[in-house]
Amino acid sequence: MPLDAAFGDHTYASWLFFEFLSEQYGGPGIVRAAWQRADASTGARNQYSLQAVRNALGSRGVDFTSAYTAFGEANLSPWTSYADGTGYPWPQVGSRITLTGSRPGTGTRKVWTDHLSTAPVTLRPDRTLRGTRTLRVRLDMPTTSHGFTATLLVHRRDGSTARRPVRLSNTGAGSARVDFTRSRVASVVLLMVNASTRLDCGHGTVLSCHGLARDDDAPVLFNATAVRG
Repeated sequence: MPLDAAFGDHTYASWLFFEFLSEQYGGPGIVRAAWQRADASTGARNQYSLQAVRNALGSRGVDFTSAYTAFGEANLSPWTSYADGTGYPWPQVGSRITLTGSRPGTGTRKVWTDHLSTAPVTLRPDRTLRGTRTLRVRLDMPTTSHGFTATLLVHRRDGSTARRPVRLSNTGAGSARVDFTRSRVASVVLLMVNASTRLDCGHGTVLSCHGLARDDDAPVLFNATAVRG
């Protein structure tokens, strides 16, 4: 569900984004800065909610897409990402795929993403996937200028995690390789992010500025293969 969708309890759950911003980007002042930009009193800026947040971050030199991607990553391990994260529930990671010796690849798969949402896929090496392995991931996403990113999070058996952003072209195509040797790696999470803030305002919806999102139902193609070496 998009972050800015005002549906029931989801409205309150979205506060986690502002907690993340406060902890990562200079304390509660970042939230105050957004509120001041959203002030609708006479002579005030009267920016709509998402616009106010984006501009408050920008005033601190923070790109919204980068911040939202970091937020998506943080939510995969809240116990290490938030001051009170040890009390948070275990995150529900989307698809889980085990690669085996006989089926070392996913083939090309498609996921559909809405604006301000993430699509994580967990890839695990099976015990039949022997020898030194590298996970090769290829992606075909919408244009990066609309807020699409991807990251690989390598969870090692020693408890550490390595982060590898996937370098995408302007058109959204890209690839990356990370270690996938079973003796060293427990799993790799491919996090696909739709951080689009493109809205056509004034249509009476429950989204920011009562708008229609231009980048909902956006297709993302991925292919992951455990190659030798």
